[in-house]
Amino acid sequence: MQPKNITLIGMPGSGKSSVGRLLAERLQYRFIDGDDLIRATGRDLQEIIDRDGEEELLRIEARVLCGLEGEQMLIAPGGSCVMSPRAMEHLREISLVVYMEVPCEVLVTRMQDMELRGIVGLHYMTLAELYGIRHPLYRKYAHCILDFLAETVEETATRLYSVCARSHS
Repeated sequence: MQPKNITLIGMPGSGKSSVGRLLAERLQYRFIDGDDLIRATGRDLQEIIDRDGEEELLRIEARVLCGLEGEQMLIAPGGSCVMSPRAMEHLREISLVVYMEVPCEVLVTRMQDMELRGIVGLHYMTLAELYGIRHPLYRKYAHCILDFLAETVEETATRLYSVCARSHS
């Protein structure tokens, strides 16, 4: 039996969106990108940070994530979702939360456009410092933790598919 919803959490560049889209297709779930939900408010993430600050982006993110209801959704929230206990508790209630754990040194090689992605915290700390803050939170809120290193997106989606099936059988 498949979980009613799945949420993939992890750092920017961990593959939440690319793996999530593929897995959602395999499960016949609706794919929900948290960053796209924020953009649907009419503003880009970096624009919100630049004009109104990171706290406003976190408030908007928490509001849109807490508004998610339904079943057969694969949710890929922004990496900063773990900064909102309210949003994470909601996601834990409505879905199986999977932490896509990727080492920081791998993330650095994947993310060439960090300054343009609207990442909360990068204005005043390094990616390694941000990782140090978020990593324990991802682990705290996850129902299960999977490391993804030298796999293709397809291999990762296949492994995640089998884990999700086992988690709720």
